[in-house]
Amino acid sequence: MFKTPSFPRFALFHRRYASFWAWFGGQTVSVVGTNVSLVAMPWIVLSLTHSALTASLTMALEFIPYLLFSIIAGATADRVNRKFILVLTSSLQALVLLTIPVAWALHSLTIGQIYLVSFLNSTLAVWYDAANQAVIPELLPTQLIHPANSVMQLGHSIGSLVGTPLGGILLTIMSGP
Repeated sequence: MFKTPSFPRFALFHRRYASFWAWFGGQTVSVVGTNVSLVAMPWIVLSLTHSALTASLTMALEFIPYLLFSIIAGATADRVNRKFILVLTSSLQALVLLTIPVAWALHSLTIGQIYLVSFLNSTLAVWYDAANQAVIPELLPTQLIHPANSVMQLGHSIGSLVGTPLGGILLTIMSGP
C-alpha cells in the first residue's frame, strides 16, 4: 500500500514558509524582467541597424555565457556565500542595464555597447542562476524541496509567458530603450 507522507500535502503553504513565498514572488518578477530584456536588446539593435544579422548576434551574445560559465558558476555557488553572489550579481546587472537608457539619453548609444551589455548581463545571470538554484534547500526542509522546485518552475514559466509579450508591448509604447 501507499506510505503516508511525513508532511501534509499542502505543508508548503504554511506560514512558517513565508520566506519561500517571498523568494518565489521575487524570482517570478525577476524572470519577467529578464524576458523583457531578452526581447528588448535585439529589437534595439534591429531598430538602429535594420539588420537581422546584428540583431541575431545580440541574441547569441545573450546565450553564449551559459555555455561558457555555467560549470564554473555552479562550483562557485557551492563554495561562496550565495546571498553575496545574488546581491552582487543583481546589483551589477542593474548597473550594466542602466547604461543603455543613459547612453540613449546622451545620444551616444552604440551597437558595440549593446553587444557588451547583452553579454555582461547574461554572464551575470549565469552566476545568479547558479546561486539561486541552491537557495531552496536553505529555506525549506528536505521533504518540501520537490514541491518547491515545481512551484518555482511554475513561476519561471509564468514569468516567461508574461515577460516576452510585455517586452513587445513596452517596445511598442515607448520610443527608446
